[in-house]
Amino acid sequence: MYENELRLLFFDLNGRPGVHLMPVKNCIEAVYFGLKCPQEHRDKIRKILKDRIHEKVDLQNHRTSHPIKFYEMVIDKQHFGQVEARELPPLKKNKLS
Repeated sequence: MYENELRLLFFDLNGRPGVHLMPVKNCIEAVYFGLKCPQEHRDKIRKILKDRIHEKVDLQNHRTSHPIKFYEMVIDKQHFGQVEARELPPLKKNKLS
């Protein structure tokens, strides 16, 4: 299966803590949290991206946009040794504010 993905990594050579913005706008379509991703990290990432959208322009210059989707990887109980992506519900207005 072909995966169409882009991975952005940020490494601060000065070792500054915190969130550092990158000049890439509206390109994230979905975030997949791995099996071992701590809930604290999931909450922080969802909070940062909660009001962001994904925009796409096709060859006919038609623009579409939708909220970023979030998935968590879970063990597939029907198929030994496999995982599956389960979509997470949208955050409620006051959740993680």
